[in-house]
Amino acid sequence: MTRNVDRLRPTPPEPTPEKPYAQLDWLGAQFVRRYQNEKTRYTVLKVVAAFKKYYRDTKGYGERSSSDSRFFLAKDMDQFVLYNVRHYWLEQGLASFTIAHRVRVMSRLLKYAVAKGYVPIEVFSITMWEGKRETKQHEGYEDAELDWIRKLISEKVRHSAKVAADYQRKEIGADPRVGFGMAKGAKGWKHWSNMVWYFENVLNCRPFLATRANLKTHRSFCYAAAQYHAGLASVWLRLGVSPLIDSNLIVPLAIKLAWETGLNPESVLNLRRDCFQEFHPLTGQPYPRLLQGTLNRQ
Repeated sequence: MTRNVDRLRPTPPEPTPEKPYAQLDWLGAQFVRRYQNEKTRYTVLKVVAAFKKYYRDTKGYGERSSSDSRFFLAKDMDQFVLYNVRHYWLEQGLASFTIAHRVRVMSRLLKYAVAKGYVPIEVFSITMWEGKRETKQHEGYEDAELDWIRKLISEKVRHSAKVAADYQRKEIGADPRVGFGMAKGAKGWKHWSNMVWYFENVLNCRPFLATRANLKTHRSFCYAAAQYHAGLASVWLRLGVSPLIDSNLIVPLAIKLAWETGLNPESVLNLRRDCFQEFHPLTGQPYPRLLQGTLNRQ
């Protein structure tokens, strides 16, 4: 029975000078099959790539010949590998959060390799510390810096607020289309008021994405936008509309919300669509309802 199991167990490929880290790549591929989330798989493989760089630069701080670049799981993974790779990443000046994350991933990967028999020795584990903030990202800004940020986002905030509100019809301009050809009606498209007329009366105040079908259906409008009005995106911007809700609209409003409420970036990112409440029982004012901190305090 044991022999049959051994025959069925996958074995690492033999590394070659052309593919010296074939066994590491194979181990990473075997390990990430346990995860369904593509982002998690990508993160693990990225840590494996970082480990390969460590070994390529240091040879594991061992006495391996520099002429032999091949890596063998059974021979080159020693008991102190986690300590050694952490030491290397510290020397590289990486942030403590990054090092802590990488060591945790490598620890899980090595436990898997030992359990499967790919690494024949028990690797000494490391009691990991929590990373600490090493930037001034959340420190207060000087007044001059705040003023610069306010001026930078003010135009974006106005546009986002304008898009969020209902479009107000201007009732200006005239139909720029003349006859059946673009050439005959080209002069009419130059006037901004006529672009507004087309948007309100033909498009029914609904902006559209630049898909092939839309470009064909509204060919003259799109051509005029590119030829006379700096492009379709500029036309939507000037009209105060947007064909979709994306980060260009949401981020300025999120910054404004953080500015006005004092919420930190993490709290703003955790807000949900139904968080807005019209009446606070203590203040009588509108407020965002959120869970704050690791204890999920409201």
